[in-house]
Amino acid sequence: MKHTPDISFYGEETGGQIKGLTWVVDPLDGTKNYVHKIPYFGVSIALCKDLNPVLGVVYFPILKKLFWAIKNNGAFCKDRFKVHKLHTSKNNDISKSFIATGFPHSKSHLVSNYIVELENILKNVSAVRRLGSAAFDLCSVASGTFDAFWEYGLESWDMAAGALIAKEAGAFICSLENCNWNIKSNSIFVSNKEISTNLLEIINFPHQK
Repeated sequence: MKHTPDISFYGEETGGQIKGLTWVVDPLDGTKNYVHKIPYFGVSIALCKDLNPVLGVVYFPILKKLFWAIKNNGAFCKDRFKVHKLHTSKNNDISKSFIATGFPHSKSHLVSNYIVELENILKNVSAVRRLGSAAFDLCSVASGTFDAFWEYGLESWDMAAGALIAKEAGAFICSLENCNWNIKSNSIFVSNKEISTNLLEIINFPHQK
């Protein structure tokens, strides 16, 4: 970027490389929503140290919501003229949980396992929503709207900023294999801490049969 020439750049439109400090940018997360005039789309910008975000900013222009976080400094949202500190939900009842997800439609080899997981989740939670923007879903976990979110096959720029915002709001985050997550992980699971263990067990249960 113009004002940080010594920092690497990695983006959906421009490519690049992740090396040391890197800007990871998605200029339009939720492209199909934008095309079809659905308001869940935005700009996602993260500053990453190697494969881990240390700063994240996401802006949804139609909704007029700006989310941001700095590592170890909390997460915040400016909704029109008011700034809120973000906190995940405190729901501890799986049967009442409100979950977000995304379909791995562009990576067909991931679909079969995902469908099995989705079926099991639907049997155990209150509702599942697919809104078409991973950045929005992650910010919604941070703000307590959703209790959790999971998805396969996302790119680094889809996850980086939103994942940090959710984590700084108190969320638990890992890959679906229950391993440490980073921006190159093939999957992401983000949840309030109250239901994270049980929800991971529900997601993974079909694969253990």
